[in-house]
Amino acid sequence: MTKNFLKAYKFGIFYLMFVLTLWIVFNNKHENKRWDLYGTWIGKRANVEVKFMFNKDGSCELNFTDLRSSSNTILTGTYVVDFSKKPIPVAIKSIVETNYSLYTIVEFFDRDLIKLEMFSTRWRARPIVFGADTSMLLKRIR
Repeated sequence: MTKNFLKAYKFGIFYLMFVLTLWIVFNNKHENKRWDLYGTWIGKRANVEVKFMFNKDGSCELNFTDLRSSSNTILTGTYVVDFSKKPIPVAIKSIVETNYSLYTIVEFFDRDLIKLEMFSTRWRARPIVFGADTSMLLKRIR
């Protein structure tokens, strides 16, 4: 009986370790799921409509339309996203229309909905938290 008990005990420990390993592997995959920024995103904040296009080649176009005056500003450049950090930093660099870069953070709610914080022109002054009055929701349209 001791032999059978020991055999069952070893099998139980092995089974528990196997289930625990599977749980860790699948739980971590879900936790580390990364969405991408590729596509066209639209949103509105304080009478400004925004349309951001992030391309797979790393290029981007930021389009700001003032709804009161109908003036339009378009910035083109390249973007870098670091998914290893929380919150996720985004840098818009090599902007053709300016001599500075733009820095912000992004939070993914799902594949087609993100929150973006107001831009900063300096890396050290970039946002590190989302503010209720300074962030906007963007929806992916394609």
